[in-house]
Amino acid sequence: MNFKVYKDKVRACWLGKNIGGSLGTPFESKRGTFEVDFYTHDYRKGALPNDDLDLQLVWLNAAEKYGKNLDSEILGEYWLSYVVASVSEYGMGKNNMAMGIRPPLSGLDNITYKCGIFYNPKCTG
Repeated sequence: MNFKVYKDKVRACWLGKNIGGSLGTPFESKRGTFEVDFYTHDYRKGALPNDDLDLQLVWLNAAEKYGKNLDSEILGEYWLSYVVASVSEYGMGKNNMAMGIRPPLSGLDNITYKCGIFYNPKCTG
């Protein structure tokens, strides 16, 4: 695959993720079928926070800066510095790191939601 084709595919993936995240954010953690014709949020007032997109930008920033030297310690520091979420598995991981529990253990200890926001009886994590 040549670089132009690769670049087009990456751009299309990123746009699709942004569109899906923007449309889905108001319904995250909600169950049911919703009749939606278009965006439910007035984007002239700014985009809604979206952890799925934000985390990818944090990791991209770290990868661009550190390249092949990127490791879980660096990602942990970026997580503490740039991830705003303070609830669910994100906040619990941040709390663990703030108490000195380093990655990857910070994602395992005292993480109520480590198998996702919704209860998953098949998860053994």
